[in-house]
Order: sequence, then C-alpha cells, then structure tokens
Amino acid sequence: MEGSFSVSAPSKLILCGEHFVVYGAPAIAMPLELRHTVKASQIAGGVEVSGILGCFDFSSPREKIPQQAALYFASYEKACEKIGRKLNGVRFDISKNIYGKGLGSSSAVAAALAAACFEAAGFPYAPQDVFECAQAADLATTSGKASGIDARTVSIGIAQEFQRFFNPDKFAFSQISIRLPKDSFLLVVDTFAGKRSTTKEQVEKFAACVGAAAPPSQLPQAQRDKINADYTSLYPRLKAQLLSASPDGRQLGKLFLENHKLLTSRSVSTREIDLAVKTAVSCGAWGAKLTAAGGDGGSVIVIGPRDNLRKVESGIERMGFKPFEAPAATQGIKVQREK
Repeated sequence: MEGSFSVSAPSKLILCGEHFVVYGAPAIAMPLELRHTVKASQIAGGVEVSGILGCFDFSSPREKIPQQAALYFASYEKACEKIGRKLNGVRFDISKNIYGKGLGSSSAVAAALAAACFEAAGFPYAPQDVFECAQAADLATTSGKASGIDARTVSIGIAQEFQRFFNPDKFAFSQISIRLPKDSFLLVVDTFAGKRSTTKEQVEKFAACVGAAAPPSQLPQAQRDKINADYTSLYPRLKAQLLSASPDGRQLGKLFLENHKLLTSRSVSTREIDLAVKTAVSCGAWGAKLTAAGGDGGSVIVIGPRDNLRKVESGIERMGFKPFEAPAATQGIKVQREK
C-alpha cells in the first residue's frame, strides 16, 4: 500500500414497497449521494479499524473480535478471502454519518471497507466483489436474513427493482433507470426524538395489522395476495412515473401520499412521521411518505419543486426534525487518493 486514500459508498433509499415486499410485492430502491467514508493509512503493522463503535485489532483471531465489530469484521474477512491473504500495516478510519433510519448505512460502511481493503492490497475488483463482502456483513448481523437489497444498491450504485418469491424463498433483482422530475428536490427527513423502533418490531406490527399469524413463506399465496392488493394496484402507476422520461412531479407526489396512507393504515407510521409528511406538503412539497420500516425515529422522503426547497426545509426544522437534501447517486464506490 502506498500513501493514504479514502473510499466512500452511497446510502440507499426505498422509494416504494416497504413491508409489502416481505409478502412478495415488488419494491424499488435507489442509491443516494449521502455517503459513508473509510480512510486508509499506513501503520507499522497489524490491521486497525476505528469508528464510532471503538477501535479494533483485526489481526486478532476471529474469536477475539468483539460483537460490536461483527459487521466490519465480516466484510474485512470476506475481502481478505477474495484477495487470498490477510492485510498488514493498515489502519481504516470509518466515518459513518447519521442521515436517518433505514438508509442502508451499515451496508454502505461494509461496502466502503471492503473496497478499501481491495485498494490497500492492490487487488483488482468489481462491484460484485464489493456486494458479496457487504452482503456477508449484513448476513452476519441479521441472523442470515438480509435480502441483499441494501448491499446491492450501495455497492453497484444503480437503482434496483426487487421482489421476494416463495417455494423456494428467494429475492430477484433488476437494475432500472430512475428519473426524478425536472427542477425537483428530494429530501430525507430524520424524525428521531430519543427513540428508534427496530425493524423487527415494525415487521411484527405490520403482520399483526394485516392478520398474518405465520411467517410470509408459510401463508397461502391467496393470503399474501390479499395483504398486498392495495399496494399492487398502486405500484404500476408509481413505477411508470419513476421510469418516465419526463415524470410528472405533482402526480408522483400524490402517489407518494397514497403509498404513505397505505402504510399509516397498517400501523407502521407514527405521529412524528405523519407530522413531517403533513408539514412538507403544507410548505409546498408535491408529496412525502415514510421510507423503510417506519416507527419511532423513522425516516421520511419528500419530493417537491426546487423553488420551494428552503421553505420546506425550514418548516420541517421548525417541527424539530432534520432534513437532508438527498440527490441520487450515479456511482457506487468512489476512491479519492491524497496528493
């Protein structure tokens, strides 16, 4: 390894399909230019990984790696497996930004760390290599239940349509090209106010609300179809706008609100999320909806005309929430070498 460098990976945004995708409906995710960075530098020996969770010695045996470093270590170990050897004499400093819940930040860090390992070793790699490392990290921290959408979106840096299938249980992905309306803005709003619900809690809430007394894979197809019926009638219109060469901002905003209403009626929204949505629209946004699992401390996405951006941001800030402008990413991994 020669000199220091930084590697970054984008965040991920679920545009539509939250919760319904668990029961087999299609969903769409896109990468965001809200990045998480890993800086690599030379040290005398060993492998140090430092971040908000602490500083860890990855040259130690696996059994001595603390649980809070499991995500990082799984990505590092998979990268070393691909490289064909362990690294030595390198320190990785992780900068994980807090943009909100459900934006794939853990996958982005894992992807950036894997790419930094490849760069440090001078190993030629492709987005698929980064994906496999990030997915190994997600699987290690979700008891083997990660769908792959987070790791795939942040590693490849291209919007994805994804869907779950049953018997056998698997996810299918396809890359798609999304266009947002001309002269529009996209915001992510963090509604955190001291507490965040877990994804598991939110999945259980949704299941209870729709009367799913068994895991999705054990339900009859007719019941899964019934659970998804309202959303699957909305999805073709949403997808058509997102894939249009000239999407209609007002129409897309209305569809976001319709999608949000479906999620609210299934108990996965909160007073704060609904307030953020209402405030954004009252300040001139075309529409807004919760994104990802929802619940306490959940995230909201807002779309509107760029002329109204500052007014919408100010209104959201007055409610005590944090808005982040979230342009679409056009690239997965980025590498910047220090001069």
